[in-house]
Amino acid sequence: MCNGNPARLRATGATNYASVSVAQGIAYVDFGSIEPTLLVAITKTAKDGQAAPKGLDGALLTRVAMSVDVLARLHQQIQRVLIGMRDARQPKPKVSARERCRIANVRLQDLTLCFAD
Repeated sequence: MCNGNPARLRATGATNYASVSVAQGIAYVDFGSIEPTLLVAITKTAKDGQAAPKGLDGALLTRVAMSVDVLARLHQQIQRVLIGMRDARQPKPKVSARERCRIANVRLQDLTLCFAD
């Protein structure tokens, strides 16, 4: 990511690049930053049919090492977040006031029956 210089770190900054690699049972997650204008220029170059550069000069912001089982749990957490975000964007069906009252009464009856036993 950093043209062969992974030790180049920046203390602060926004990540726009992430990479995961595994070696000897340890997963390494790298978070970095590539200049946005450079990304736009590379996209334009590729669309024009020109050869893309072999490397990019970016900044490694942080590298996190973890076991593969922790990586799997992180994957599950990220999936849950993304699914929640997707579901939040989907329009909710409109329910009439009468239907909301009916649903509330059914729930109340279920609670009453539950406590009556």
